[in-house]
Amino acid sequence: MQNEGEDAPFEPREIQLRAYTRREPHKAPKARDSVKKQPSARTLIFDTETIGVSQRLRIGSYQLRDDNELFEEGLFYDPAALFASETELLQSYARDRGLVLRTDRDFVEEVFFEECHELHGTCVGFNLPFDLSRLALAHGTAKGGKRNELFQKAFSLQLSENEKRPRLKVKHLSSRSAFMEFAMVSDPNRRSDKKRGRKVEHHKGFFVDVKTLAGVLLAANHSLRSLAKALGLDIEKGEVEDFEAPLTTEFLDYTVQDVRVTWKCYRELIGRLSEHGLPNAPAYSLTSEASLGKSYLRAMGLKPWMVSQPDFPPEMIGIILSTYYGGRSEVHIRREVCEAFYCDFLSMYPTVNTVMGLWQFATAEGINYQDATESVRDILETWTLGDLQKPENWPKLTAIVQVMPDDDIFPIRAIYGDAAPRHEKNKVANIGLNRLTCEAPLWFTLADCLASKLLNGKPPKVVKAYNFTPMAQQSGLRVINLAGDPETRIDPAKDDFFREVITRRKKIAGLKKAAKSERDREHFDGLQLALKILANATSYGIFVELNVHDAYTETEEGKRNTPKAKLARYGYDGTRQEIISKVEETPGEFFHPLLATLITGAARLMLALSERAAADQGLDWIFCDTDGIAFAKPDEMSSKTFQDRIDAVRGWFEPLNPYAFEGSILQAEDENFSREKDAAGNKQRLPLFAYAVSAKRYALFNKNADGSIDLRKTSAHGLGLYVLPYEAPPESGWKKNSKSEFWHEQVWERICLAALNGEDDKLNFVGIEGFNKPAASRYAATKPNLLEWFADYNQARDYPDQIRPFTFMLSFQLDEMEFIKARNAGDAEALAFASDPRPASPYETDVVRAATRAFDRTTGQSVRHEWLRTYESTLAGYHLRDEAKFLGGVKTQRGALKRRHIDAFAIQQVGKEAHDWEEIISLGETNQPSRQVAEVLNWDKCRALIARAQELHGVRNLRYAAGVGDAKIRSILRYRNSVEPDVLRRLVRAVYVLGDPAVSRI
Repeated sequence: MQNEGEDAPFEPREIQLRAYTRREPHKAPKARDSVKKQPSARTLIFDTETIGVSQRLRIGSYQLRDDNELFEEGLFYDPAALFASETELLQSYARDRGLVLRTDRDFVEEVFFEECHELHGTCVGFNLPFDLSRLALAHGTAKGGKRNELFQKAFSLQLSENEKRPRLKVKHLSSRSAFMEFAMVSDPNRRSDKKRGRKVEHHKGFFVDVKTLAGVLLAANHSLRSLAKALGLDIEKGEVEDFEAPLTTEFLDYTVQDVRVTWKCYRELIGRLSEHGLPNAPAYSLTSEASLGKSYLRAMGLKPWMVSQPDFPPEMIGIILSTYYGGRSEVHIRREVCEAFYCDFLSMYPTVNTVMGLWQFATAEGINYQDATESVRDILETWTLGDLQKPENWPKLTAIVQVMPDDDIFPIRAIYGDAAPRHEKNKVANIGLNRLTCEAPLWFTLADCLASKLLNGKPPKVVKAYNFTPMAQQSGLRVINLAGDPETRIDPAKDDFFREVITRRKKIAGLKKAAKSERDREHFDGLQLALKILANATSYGIFVELNVHDAYTETEEGKRNTPKAKLARYGYDGTRQEIISKVEETPGEFFHPLLATLITGAARLMLALSERAAADQGLDWIFCDTDGIAFAKPDEMSSKTFQDRIDAVRGWFEPLNPYAFEGSILQAEDENFSREKDAAGNKQRLPLFAYAVSAKRYALFNKNADGSIDLRKTSAHGLGLYVLPYEAPPESGWKKNSKSEFWHEQVWERICLAALNGEDDKLNFVGIEGFNKPAASRYAATKPNLLEWFADYNQARDYPDQIRPFTFMLSFQLDEMEFIKARNAGDAEALAFASDPRPASPYETDVVRAATRAFDRTTGQSVRHEWLRTYESTLAGYHLRDEAKFLGGVKTQRGALKRRHIDAFAIQQVGKEAHDWEEIISLGETNQPSRQVAEVLNWDKCRALIARAQELHGVRNLRYAAGVGDAKIRSILRYRNSVEPDVLRRLVRAVYVLGDPAVSRI
């Protein structure tokens, strides 16, 4: 196979490798106890309605239930937020309907605290953090610490003036989940009891966010309305057009109905959860699909690896973790319309788990490892493509290999692109499958080494290798019913869990297809969805779970001190180093880095095999994304020949099918076929076309006879953060349960049509309905540092009128040119700003109306909507995004990309990539992992390269490109050892950016 990029120049780059860090002396983790505490039979369901920019509480509705029986229903309100006439209407409404009416303070004291704290009842709501924060009198930041790491960067809400009432801690996790619990009451008597060793009772509370529970069980984001519909509930949920209009009877009906719908959805979801038959998974303990998956593993009696084998050498964990890279997502043919065939692997992660026999590792007491250098060398030297078609060979891939990279194709984590180093400080590291040369030996999975041989034509040079085998099976494993179905019993001691889940899901899908009634189809669809969620939640992510939190140092008195700590780091070289870090990583309950890296390495091998099998058939590929790949039809090839060769590629994988049903694990996706069945009940293959820009940014479509196109799959990457600029017109036929938004498809339709006409370089989005509106993004004050956005704004306002925790708003982008024009024209409003405004507005579904209410989030001054960037200008370069991981992927470049040839002159050991994605989007921060100082592999060669660059380009150009002062450059050239590695790194990168035709390897 041709080595793409073989003429690419050597690029000196710093690469990043994952490392393992922990505190020492290290304490072995303990097995998690099953959930013992249970809520009482009492349940409080409530919802709030708000008003104003700050979304202060206006009114709320609630129900109190005991054993599901309603015994009180009522309304509560903030007296200061209502006019006298509105209060009278509220009193009359409650009296006529037999509802209890309370003030907000009475509701908090007499209902919320009494029911949820004193009586240990369950608190239920939809988007509960928002509603709870509306009840707050004040807020602060929860204290993290040795035993409270989960609540670092959390809000602490004061709901009562009574000092004996606890504060409420709320830690945002994602757009649909959060941790919530009552804090310990600050009581001198309790502190005294604690010091005397007496048990101090602390009730943390039971909180269930219906939005979270729906996400766990349905794997989807829902509004309350869409959730009720998805659950098949025959409930009418009202609508309100203007939440700030004077109170009306209809508005109060809507408020009361919201709580009733929330209760109905909650009961339906609780019923679905009970079908899983998991006594250790109460609703209040579930925050994600992964938490449901963990509950299954606990139900089977699996002991986490770090509990069963706590003495496993940390040096080896560091080596294993250095081989971890995650999924592969790349574009190979960029900004060209290609006829395509789109495939994806059947349940990629569960499948490679099964093919490699990894379940035996999950159920083992631990893992052994042995030197396997010679056997691995033999595999890499002798195995051919055919050997990887034999299922009996895949269990032999449970090895990691130390190689001396010399123009080998490996996953490489680095900051890509050709920008000057002075601009790279906040750039994001990406993972690309590129050619690698390095003077230091590095570790990769055996699967990655085989992929390199397949794609490169030569095996990597092996230095050392270890093979891993499972120890004896754990005792105490228990049989379970899969998804609560007694017909599918799994004995973890005998059955491969992943194989059984996928086999059962396939059977359910067949039953759904054959079902006669809509009711039966919905029933089977729910079952197969539960199995899909379960398979994905247990087959990969939980094994690489690392929870990142601020580090800390404790004083002798046990108090939390500075936000950094001394940690031990174990890296790719198998050594231990002491480091000082601002963040710390705590392994998740089922952390098992060997399984995580073997699974993802095998998935990358599967993609490499499909790429190689396609090349052997004379086919190229357009893009791939974790488990999917789009193949390209050569222009000169007939459609029949193309289809025959695609069938051959797919057929290659049939022997690797580990399931009871037949067929290839490389599946043909629905996008390749007509939407409707023909007279014989079949869907005919239609020519499918692809247009790809960069990783995760692509579209698939059919061409119509009239010159229009029919979009079949579109990416929302880069679009999903913007709110809907307009509703889909009824005549479009678009449905809200579509996989993408209507306006996203409008963007891609414009891009693809322009590309078909050869005009995508001139493309703009002028004329798309709604695109002349200001572009708005969602903002939510979900964390204390996000709320700092409004620190100046809040300073001059009373608490009810401040922007508070979990307030959701819209943010806009300033059109700098329009603002400058206004200032230059002497516009008084523009001149009143001391600096560029940072526009935000109260949340509105109508972005035009929201823009008229925009204000500067620093000063509170009004910002004219004419100064805001529109969707047209904001998305102008959407289809020109760089694919910097590869050569030929810059802006207007198009065609096949080449793999870069990375000459790794420095290695930086890093932690988990940034986990606060919403924070990154809102604040514009980058996805940077925790990092340590880079290790430069050969200082002398670097100095020689810098000296030559100085001669060719001069100190001034070198200094400008690197962003480094003359003194630093002189220090390096005089061989002073005090120069920071980061300075050297930037200078070496500057040499490459400036260009030197004589430069080869450093």
